[in-house]
Amino acid sequence: MKCSLRCSVNDLLTFSSPFMDHFCLCRIRDLYRAILNFEQYFEQHYDLNLNEAMLLCTLSARSSQTAGEVAEALGLTNSNASKVIASAEALKLIKRQMCKDDKRRMRFSLTALGEERLARLQADDIEVPEICDEEGADAPSS
Repeated sequence: MKCSLRCSVNDLLTFSSPFMDHFCLCRIRDLYRAILNFEQYFEQHYDLNLNEAMLLCTLSARSSQTAGEVAEALGLTNSNASKVIASAEALKLIKRQMCKDDKRRMRFSLTALGEERLARLQADDIEVPEICDEEGADAPSS
């Protein structure tokens, strides 16, 4: 059962709804479930989790980034970014190279396989769940 709406997705994300009651809490639950379902679908179809896919997009937009730059771009802690980097490296989607300026630092970039995987993602028409779409999010649900 979905909740009727009195607050928008933006209200929920900024905690600015004057109606932070069970309707908004139900809305948050519905959004959470939609995101979980989308993540499961995404992993099953692309053999990547969302953070790994975001890493590929980030390195495609600006190649050769440090782990700190990756963490900042993905909005992750350094520890979580390291885990995503290690996972993508294990899948041979990215490679590491020593920084020319500072031999203690590593820079990461896409491999040919990473570029192929990203091209596959970009070629597909991936639908965002309707509940996450701001236009569809304000329509009453049953």
